[in-house]
Amino acid sequence: MVRRSTDQGRTWSAAQAAVDYDGGVGAGDPSLLVDRTTGRVFLFHAYAPKGVGFGSAGAGNAHDSRTVLHTDYSYSDDDGRSWRSRRITHDLKDPSWRGIFASSGAGSQLAGGRLLQQYAFRKADGSMWAASAYSDDHGANWRMGTPVGPLMDENKTVELADGRVLLNSRTSSTTRRLVAHSRDGGLTYSAPAADDELIDPANNASILRYDPTAAAAPGAGALAALQQYGEQRGAREPHRAGFLRRRRELARRPVRHPGTGGLLDADPADGRDLRAAVRVRPVPEDHFRPVR
Repeated sequence: MVRRSTDQGRTWSAAQAAVDYDGGVGAGDPSLLVDRTTGRVFLFHAYAPKGVGFGSAGAGNAHDSRTVLHTDYSYSDDDGRSWRSRRITHDLKDPSWRGIFASSGAGSQLAGGRLLQQYAFRKADGSMWAASAYSDDHGANWRMGTPVGPLMDENKTVELADGRVLLNSRTSSTTRRLVAHSRDGGLTYSAPAADDELIDPANNASILRYDPTAAAAPGAGALAALQQYGEQRGAREPHRAGFLRRRRELARRPVRHPGTGGLLDADPADGRDLRAAVRVRPVPEDHFRPVR
């Protein structure tokens, strides 16, 4: 289901089905990705035949299989008014893999135009891995990069100012986020390592670039991450405060929020929840300048 806004998020349309499977089957883990060149909107999701779930999904990658989780996506060329669907299970899923799903949230597009959508999947031995599905022809063809893992789960990527791709993943193996880096646009990644300053209760999360024009320089902030905090695993205020301390330098800088005509003005260093600490205040247009 999707809802559209034509006034920069102030109001939203009624829910609309982007894809509708009959017979008691389901589609889940949606992830949106926009091609900035063509304007096409991609909505990746997992399709589960009746009776199939992530834990019970079998081997294989045939498009007509009734025992595997399929890697489907819908796409729109009219800003989400209408949708068409496509199956790319054979293109992305190694037949030996079991359950697979798109990491819900959002994909990313690199400066050179490459489209990236993250996936998590389970091997026959039960281990969890991550991989980047990528397209260099605006979505006409999709391929899967080299898996990174194990101990991975839902994961996201963002392009850094120096051109590397940062992968950030949930994991059940530790109370920290796992990170890895790619120097070839998401085809391969370094071995994942825990970031000791990114405390995490093993939730899904999103990561975004707040200044796409920032140059690579020591100490220059390039990222702002939004973490979905939950109450499982005893997650409480110390987890949130620890994460927000990591973003102290970023949050104290004025950052333009695209399309709002204002600034995101935040100072969560005092331990308050990020959502309560962020406010938008209008400013003159000539106030804006690159953040370095």
